[in-house]
Amino acid sequence: MTAENISVLVSMTPFKGSLSNLEACQSVSLALTELNIAHSVLPIGDGGNGTGLSLHQSLGGEFITLNSFDPLGHAIEAPVLCFPNSKNPTCIYIESSSVCGHTLIKQNKKNALAASSFGLGDLLNQASNLWSLSLKEIWVGLGDSAVSDVGIGMLSALGVTFWDGSQNKLLPSTENLIHISSFTAPEKDWSHLSFTILCDVSNSLCGPSGSAQIFSPQKGATPEEVDLIARGMENFASLIEIKTGRLIKNVPMTGSAGGLSTAFLGFLNAQLVPGCEFLFEKISFDSKLMAHSLVVTGEGKTDLQTLKRKAPSIVASHAKRLQKKCLLVSGSLEIERATLISELTLIGAYECGRDPSPTEALTKKTLEVFKDF
Repeated sequence: MTAENISVLVSMTPFKGSLSNLEACQSVSLALTELNIAHSVLPIGDGGNGTGLSLHQSLGGEFITLNSFDPLGHAIEAPVLCFPNSKNPTCIYIESSSVCGHTLIKQNKKNALAASSFGLGDLLNQASNLWSLSLKEIWVGLGDSAVSDVGIGMLSALGVTFWDGSQNKLLPSTENLIHISSFTAPEKDWSHLSFTILCDVSNSLCGPSGSAQIFSPQKGATPEEVDLIARGMENFASLIEIKTGRLIKNVPMTGSAGGLSTAFLGFLNAQLVPGCEFLFEKISFDSKLMAHSLVVTGEGKTDLQTLKRKAPSIVASHAKRLQKKCLLVSGSLEIERATLISELTLIGAYECGRDPSPTEALTKKTLEVFKDF
């Protein structure tokens, strides 16, 4: 394979904390342009940061900015993508990370017990009020979250009230999950709206690989707090199961975004879907890949989570099925290169680092890789 007879699809996910998915794609594109290699750019995501940008690039629509709250209750502006426009949309996409994301909280301010999903519920309320006559469908991307509250912050914004065993009203905080003994229904009827929730992980809410055990430590939880959160999640899921008759706690994807998907499933009758696969269908990923001989993908850090159906592994699986070559260039590799290549059927796996900057490092590594073709 030489530069003259290859064509490349560049499909990068965000390099968390440094590059958006579009910026990462542009960095790779810069190198391929210098080498005169034919290519096109298709940013991707899995429900977390950048998914809305990918949808917008492929499907159009119009962004509108609404005022809401970050995970610690500070005022913030959040984008909402409207289809076909923001005047009378029939469908909207909300990226929960725009109000629940870990990048909204400084490292030294992380607090898994205090972080709340209230801002997401506030956005949903605003959307339903703004577009009450036209809106039929809501897509919500989960991923990159700072919350572990199983969506009770969001639910409180929708008018749900939580009570303890003595019928005292409880604040909708993560640490109070363990104390909830009953709750009311949302004040508003949401049954006329169809909710599709894009989940970035397959973990269930409870169990050994549950949301608290696997993800809450990344959100600042100590081992003692992880135990408290896990027991709270178990308690709240049990209450939902009793009230709805619907099994919740061990359902795949209910652990996504600190259990936000659980709230959507239990209270809003939402459909939970793998975020990356949903996106790939909407942006016609397969048909676009068919026009190329090779796809380049990558992320900020490739680790064991990547192998559990994160976006780069989905790209690799589609490439394999379509008999296309796949190459990975990430900021760092925390899995043995040989293992990655074998597991994902790659033609190569590379680490670019961040020196002197993430953009320059990615461009430089891409140049090095493709000069060998």
